[in-house]
Amino acid sequence: MRPITVPDPLLGEIDITDVAPIVDTTDFQRLRRVKQLGTTINLYPNATHNRFGHCIGAYHRTKMRLHAWRDTPRALKKKGVNVLSPQEERDVIIYALIHDIGHGPLSHIIEDVTTLNHEQNGQALIRHNIKNAIRASHGNPTKIYAMLGKQDPLGRIVDDKVLGSEKWDYLERDLHFTGAGIMAPPHLKEIEKHVIWYDNRIMIDSEVVHAVRNLIVFYWNAYKDVYFSPKALFYQRLFQKMIHTELATHAFTEHTLWNLNDGELEGRLKLSNNKDVRKLFAYGAERKLHRALVLRLAPYLHEEQCEKNVYLRAGTRPLLTAFEDRTAGELETIEHNIARIAHLPPADILFVPVTKLGHKRFSPHSTPILLRNLKDTVDLFDHYADMRPLLTTYEESFLALRIFCNQTHMQTFLRHAREIEAFLSTFV
Repeated sequence: MRPITVPDPLLGEIDITDVAPIVDTTDFQRLRRVKQLGTTINLYPNATHNRFGHCIGAYHRTKMRLHAWRDTPRALKKKGVNVLSPQEERDVIIYALIHDIGHGPLSHIIEDVTTLNHEQNGQALIRHNIKNAIRASHGNPTKIYAMLGKQDPLGRIVDDKVLGSEKWDYLERDLHFTGAGIMAPPHLKEIEKHVIWYDNRIMIDSEVVHAVRNLIVFYWNAYKDVYFSPKALFYQRLFQKMIHTELATHAFTEHTLWNLNDGELEGRLKLSNNKDVRKLFAYGAERKLHRALVLRLAPYLHEEQCEKNVYLRAGTRPLLTAFEDRTAGELETIEHNIARIAHLPPADILFVPVTKLGHKRFSPHSTPILLRNLKDTVDLFDHYADMRPLLTTYEESFLALRIFCNQTHMQTFLRHAREIEAFLSTFV
């Protein structure tokens, strides 16, 4: 039988013959219409790549990693390095393929306004929709279900926050399609040769410690410049607000929302029966909401690249962290109070807090290093004494409170900026 292949701009022709039963399912094909970066396309117009391409890429990278591990020298295999059974290999490869199958529209945005996350939704799809396709691809649905729920350590081969094969795929893919590819990740091909599976953990040997340190620092910079840039966060909050309003008014249910793709959801928002939702959608499309107030820690104020007529002030750490875990409804209440102080329509105000918890799920963790005696491991953050303080510095540089306002009301807003800052201080 002629192989079934998918052309990929980063990885070349990818053979998917052995997982075709899964790829052919309606649930997997839906990922063609779910953008990898969601609303970030409003900042990077060429970031049109989708979850389908990323999942195929993660599958291929994982397959190549496990095939390379088969060639591990026998002496290392006897010590337990890179030892997986054929069935474990198969299940890890299939997990890589479907690790994002549960994603709803617009990336992670709807996870903040619903009771599900994409892993839980993916588990439901395994249970009800695709378990037969997994079996047809010689996978174990129960094992893969556990990996998706972070209950099986083998899943870390795919989803580890530093060395996971899917992490490397989306990092390279996102930088390629955003045009930020000039920030190429450091030495991934060389690091790959030293990624190992040992003691039920994914780790590196001691030869590439410095390269992995540079990779972690690179992750932080990429998040800051791409995923958590002020405009990207603005659009995430804008769509979160519209979706929350639609759910609160029962325009659609959570179940319906999770089954929509990006285009279907955007169409519903644009044509909403709620005039405020339609107004917000138009504001986003026409870029009418601009930064009006920004509070950041004093050392990072100079990093805020914004217009001159912005109320830009140093905020305290207690203030900037006072909005951790705020629900979409609570943020909307805060927006209404800000609008009342400024004598403006609530739909013309958008409150965008950037908290430590907000970026924690993406931020890379440390990684174990297997020492030359092939017995002991050491944490990379302990190996480099400066890494934990550096992590704290990066986290602090993310912290910000930003309020966006309709540009036609900017002067009115700025007249009340001090009152609004005083109102925000009451949350400390």
